[in-house]
Amino acid sequence: MMNRTKGVVAAGHEKTAEAAQIALEAGGNAFDAAVAALMASFVAEPCMSSAAGGGFMTALTATGKPLLFDFFCQTPQSKDKIGSIDFYPVDIHFGAVTEVFHIGKGSMAVPGNMAGVFEIHKHLGTLPLGILVEPAMVMAKEGIPVNNFQAYDFNLLEPIIAADPAAASIFYREKKIIKKGENFFMPNFADLLEELLHEGRRFYYEGEVAQSIVKASEAQGFLTMEDFTNYKVEHRAPLLIHHHGSKIFTNPPPSAGGALMALSLDMLGAQSTMAEHFSQKDLLGLLSILMEVEAIRSDSSRFRQWQDSLAQGITTGSNERSSNYGSTTHFSIMDEHGNALAITTTNGQGAGFIIPGTDIMMNNMLGEGALFPEGFHSWAPNTRVSSLMSPTILCQESGEPWAALGTGGAGRIPFSIMQVLRYLIDFNLSPEQAIAAPRVYWEKGVLNVEPQYEEMTSEPPGVEAIIRWDRPDMFFGGVHTIVKDGNNIRGIPDERREGVVLQVE
Repeated sequence: MMNRTKGVVAAGHEKTAEAAQIALEAGGNAFDAAVAALMASFVAEPCMSSAAGGGFMTALTATGKPLLFDFFCQTPQSKDKIGSIDFYPVDIHFGAVTEVFHIGKGSMAVPGNMAGVFEIHKHLGTLPLGILVEPAMVMAKEGIPVNNFQAYDFNLLEPIIAADPAAASIFYREKKIIKKGENFFMPNFADLLEELLHEGRRFYYEGEVAQSIVKASEAQGFLTMEDFTNYKVEHRAPLLIHHHGSKIFTNPPPSAGGALMALSLDMLGAQSTMAEHFSQKDLLGLLSILMEVEAIRSDSSRFRQWQDSLAQGITTGSNERSSNYGSTTHFSIMDEHGNALAITTTNGQGAGFIIPGTDIMMNNMLGEGALFPEGFHSWAPNTRVSSLMSPTILCQESGEPWAALGTGGAGRIPFSIMQVLRYLIDFNLSPEQAIAAPRVYWEKGVLNVEPQYEEMTSEPPGVEAIIRWDRPDMFFGGVHTIVKDGNNIRGIPDERREGVVLQVE
């Protein structure tokens, strides 16, 4: 029996964190824990994560090597059937905001999460896959009680969940959406995991799972068997950002999230003075940056030029330089060996289609408006979907890992992380203070502000409306974070998304 591995996990659900904890207690490293947590998230957080979704892992190994595993969704190889696809809008009422999402079989992209599980295990895992899959299998078979956050999510996304009659046996009890405290089961998914252990990745990408999705797509979607058999996890060099004596590793192009974070931090680094945090002057300075970043991103040629400049060197910044609700989850893990990782995964909001016989909701990544600023169906065939997810590793300039962090939250993702980094690096707040500190978000003339920021004496030019939230809210993400201070590793959950921290001593 191997000795347990000391480590910490910060995640969006207790059962996701527990699966990672079990892997560490069995002697696995942070990457074993990540495989277990990712699989568990498919059951514990079914509206946030899915075996038919996609994600990213940014990591720093014990040897100091930065890694980026891109297992996000891929566009289909053809979009010839645009005129006949199943693709339609659904309104989701999110507090004071109503957002429109597009779902249907024509919104489905090639999923990557399951490929990511096998890839991480193959390259970085140390324990047998059966040990790592078991927590998810037990949860799927025996059920887990729905917590407050999951119940909220089920209610929020019910218009999408209800689109497929197959959801009745999974998400409903006596014809009502499942409530807090009731048990959530995925028995067909438990059986699928058994098959995956015996058959491996082939069962998903060449066997019954892919075949079921392709059959459903024949008349109303884009996906073909060739889309599945050609899917691969991309290994990329992380984007490296230098900011005020720190190194930040995050998601590189072709994804947009890391580039937007880099652009924001680049502008922050150019500011000659910093105002007192939470002051009116501080808010106005941050607003000016967010407005400029939005202007650049809305100009596709300017933003593409910025992304190209990053892709050439995969680094940006220096010490001298003067959208949408997201069904996304995140977890961070560090172990005693010095491995640090951050994984963000999503299913979009779900396509309203459950893969027959699996209990798995397919992604609606082709219906995510925030990912296609030039319009729906503007995607190029057979390319990785550009994502705003930005799992991040923060290091001292020496390269020593300092923090692993990330969040869900769709269009707000890079800006929520940027603001936490700003509090940590520029204002020297403690990690607990930085995560609890108020966040802001700017989009299309509307400024969203959490409590604590000083009231403005006048409305700034270009601002059409200011929404002042009365409490910190999941709208602004859930930046579940692990920090390392000397030999001490600790986790800080973000209460906005009911984060959980578990530790193995």
